[in-house]
Amino acid sequence: MKMTPLRKQTFAWLAALTAITVSALAGSFIYLREEIPTDPAYIETRTTQVAVSRGFDIEGAKKENYSEQEIASYLVKANQAEFDRQWFRVLTIVGSLYFVLVLGIFAVVLRKEAKP
Repeated sequence: MKMTPLRKQTFAWLAALTAITVSALAGSFIYLREEIPTDPAYIETRTTQVAVSRGFDIEGAKKENYSEQEIASYLVKANQAEFDRQWFRVLTIVGSLYFVLVLGIFAVVLRKEAKP
């Protein structure tokens, strides 16, 4: 298989597209980790702050005799579920766009190679 200039350009486009995709996923992961904390130790030390950011009625939970540990455990699970939901959404969108663009690149290359 001979490496034509068109094929070399195709590999360059695929490498660039892959780098952009990886950087978008990495940036999204970092952003989500900061916005939706899931570390139990972090949540245990900042239970009130995390509860307020989630719209959780911490005072009501304390009045119902839930312990700090139970509240923190609930917040960890709720934040992990929210993080997973958002991360799956990002993966789906970015992965779909990547797949469509790669197919488009291959379609253009195959069409150009098929021309006499």
